[in-house]
Parts: sequence; C-alpha cells; structure tokens
Amino acid sequence: MKKILVFAALLLPVISIDAQQGVTVMVPPFNLVEGVSQTERDTITRLFLGRLSATGAVTVVNAANLRQRMEYMKWELSDWSSNEKKARLNAGINADYLVIGTISRLFGALTIDITVENLNTFAVTGSADTILQEGGSPSEKINELVAGIVRTMTGCRRGGTGVSPGRAPEGFVLVEGGTYQMGSTDGEGDERPVHTVRVTGFYLGKYEVTQGEYEGVMGINPSYFKGANLPVEQVSWYEAVEYCNKRSIREGLTPAYRGSGDSVTCDFTATGYRLPTEAEWEWAAKGDGKDFMVYEYSGSNNADAV
Repeated sequence: MKKILVFAALLLPVISIDAQQGVTVMVPPFNLVEGVSQTERDTITRLFLGRLSATGAVTVVNAANLRQRMEYMKWELSDWSSNEKKARLNAGINADYLVIGTISRLFGALTIDITVENLNTFAVTGSADTILQEGGSPSEKINELVAGIVRTMTGCRRGGTGVSPGRAPEGFVLVEGGTYQMGSTDGEGDERPVHTVRVTGFYLGKYEVTQGEYEGVMGINPSYFKGANLPVEQVSWYEAVEYCNKRSIREGLTPAYRGSGDSVTCDFTATGYRLPTEAEWEWAAKGDGKDFMVYEYSGSNNADAV
C-alpha cells in the first residue's frame, strides 16, 4: 500500500487505497539489437505475452490490434521517448502500463531487458532483465521475468497496510479514482494534447505537512514564516524526496525514491511515501465532473477562494 505526500507550494500527505483492479498492459513487439534475429525476437515476444496473459493478474492489449495501430501511426523507435505520441497511441486503449522489451546478445546468450512505464503518469515504475541460456529452454527464465513484472504492476494491492476504501487513516480523506480529460489544446507544449487519464483512488492528507513534522524528520526548519503548526515552505523538490524517504524509513516502510540528482526514480510499488503525480494532484484539486464531490474545486466552487 502506497503512502503519498503532496509537495506543491506546500506539503500534503496521501495514501493509495487497495483499488488497483483490472490492470491493463500494453506490450509492443520487443526491440532487437545487432546479433538477434527477427525470428528470435518474435518467438520470445510471443512467449512473454503468452506467459503474461496466463497469469490472469493483468489484461494484455491484443497484440495484433496494437501492431496495426503502430503501423497506422508510422511508429518509430524514437517515438517511445515522446509522452505526447504515447498518449496518442494509448487513446481509446486506455492501458495502465506500457512494457518495453529489448533483446540483445551477451557473450552468446540472449538477454532480455524490460522497462515498465505507468501510462497515466509516464513514470518508469520498474525494470528487470534476464539472460536466457544458449540452447536451453527459456520458459523458466521468462516465467521469473513475468512474475517480477506482474508484482510491479499489481504490487500495491498485495500485502500492504490493510487500508481499504471507506476506512480513511487518521488525518486523511478519500479521493475516489476515476477518469478525466487532462491537458490543453492551446497551452504550452507539455500540456498538449488533451488526453484521457485514469487515476486510482487514494487518501489525501487533510492538511499540509507542518514545520514541526518536517523538522522532526529532517532536523531543520527552512521556513520563512516560522511556526510549528504552520505549513512548511522553502522546500525544494529534492528536499521533498529526501523527506519522503526518511519518513518512510522511520515508519518501517520501503522508500519509494532511488538515485540522486537528475537520476532520481520512483518505485510506485514501494510501501513508502512519495510525491503525487501531476495527474493525481490535478484530480485531487479539481472536482471536474466527479459526482461524489460537493464542490467543483477542493472545498469551494470558487477557485480564488481555494
């Protein structure tokens, strides 16, 4: 079960609920590098897809339909680096995760590298690799690889803290999941295009993290307007990430963030605190058609009042 802390201009806590049902996965044909034949690539891709579908834990997008869609869009390898193009590819499919595989050859043995990306947030949520013994059966290795991928995509509903819908932890409120149109037709480049986003329900902290809470974990209070019960401010993104990890460790949870500097990555299956995605924050801050919301925005129909 994930706990999430919101650090916008201020800090707010969130916890994911045990509601990640019906996970849909998009698996395009694996990439290949020099030394790997088309036949080897196609055989391993089919084997991986078959094993993934057989788990029953996820729904795999029809491979033939996906391939036709990619051909229609004249898809190129470089397109996987464009979030805008991935959003267009996923339009109408509404898959939750994208699994990208690359097959190479290392000292004569075939190697498979897998990356899992959340298609709602475009964040890399996990990666794995395995080496297939030359001349041996790849089934066992593929099964191990698939098991790891499935845990990555469904991990937040396995084990966890026991938090469930309808039973909010102290200090948290429920933000029900749903689907909405995110983006703008005339905004900045990173706001286009308008695309469908699906958000899983989560619990959001009622109040911003206080200076007292922050200092209790970090040992310092960087805020300009001092007060133990006032919201902490003057906190950078990197300091927010560090706070998440330190608070997670203190509470016996698995830290969500790894790396440093520009190489920081988030493990969305970890049990520890993390920042919300842009989609999660926007969904929480706006009512925007959610029939369970009393107000259009969080607490009011007047954005300025909020």
